[in-house]
Amino acid sequence: MILWGMMMQPENNNDRLQGVSGEPQTSRDDFASLQFTMSTQDTDTKRPPETGPRQGIDRFHTVGILYNPISSKGNSKEKAEEVATVLKEQNIDVSTIESKASYAAGELEQFCDQHDLLIVIGGDGTLMGTLSALANTQIPVYMIPAGNESLFSRRHQMSANPGDLLSRLKEGSIEQHYFSTVNDTPFFTMGSMGFDSAIISSIGRRTGRLSNLIYLTKGIRELFRYENPTVSITVDGKEVVNKQQGYLLVANDSSFARGIDPLPEASSSKAELCVGFVPNAGKLFELEKTLHMALRRPFRPATMQHFSGNTISITMHADNAHLQVDGDYFEQRPLQEGETLTFKSSHIPIRVVREAAE
Repeated sequence: MILWGMMMQPENNNDRLQGVSGEPQTSRDDFASLQFTMSTQDTDTKRPPETGPRQGIDRFHTVGILYNPISSKGNSKEKAEEVATVLKEQNIDVSTIESKASYAAGELEQFCDQHDLLIVIGGDGTLMGTLSALANTQIPVYMIPAGNESLFSRRHQMSANPGDLLSRLKEGSIEQHYFSTVNDTPFFTMGSMGFDSAIISSIGRRTGRLSNLIYLTKGIRELFRYENPTVSITVDGKEVVNKQQGYLLVANDSSFARGIDPLPEASSSKAELCVGFVPNAGKLFELEKTLHMALRRPFRPATMQHFSGNTISITMHADNAHLQVDGDYFEQRPLQEGETLTFKSSHIPIRVVREAAE
């Protein structure tokens, strides 16, 4: 089980914690600025989905780069400069900005709307902060992985190599993929309650890089005191779990840390959420999961109950449960008895630069 502290790293979740001044921003609730509201503009009319024949790199006259300065090894600024140089050699205009803990109303949308492509350099938390703007403007996105896991980039086979980026821009296609929200906060991959979210909550608010040692020590500490939540689960208005304790996973896409991907049926290509619930999951369950993570093998627990739908409601029946969403501690606080979380598919796509179809 000690291995879990090293394996459970959805990304370096320092994302969105530093503004343009370069100083850590720690005085706010990180999730407050991520509330998802669609623009009143008709985005379909403004920038129609581009799913037809490839148009090559000429599709991208201007590119915006958004990087998280404290992701990964702290070298994302240098990576942004490297990528900008490569793109400029292709006669592409490039603008670069740092990610922020919060954006003024319409600020990120305005930046996106001035470009034909957004390149995100960071982890899944950095991407979370851009989802609303990506949906509102319908600008395509490519993610250069700079987090511990960067599940979005793994899901879409995106590389940190500038040469691979150029090949994708020249030969790739643009596909629609859906994201979801929890209490109006957007996310792309998944949220969970259990041992993994307990570790994330123990780490709390971050202002710098996270090491394996931090995850390891926090994991050992939480192993001896965490409890899985007691919840009721409703899927599209139908109760499927009534006041049971267990491990909970709500997925918009199938990716999970270290490739264990316990809900393979989840897919961002459809506007639908998948739920996995393991009743009475205990430390032996976590040990098995950790071993699969160490071996990078898929984990398909036989006791996991599977559900799917457009709206998932989770009601808490005990205090002090924790939720992590794409590796971030949701609202930087424990959940309380009687509280209900509402997960919804956005039904509004973002546009992703993918490999060309065979």
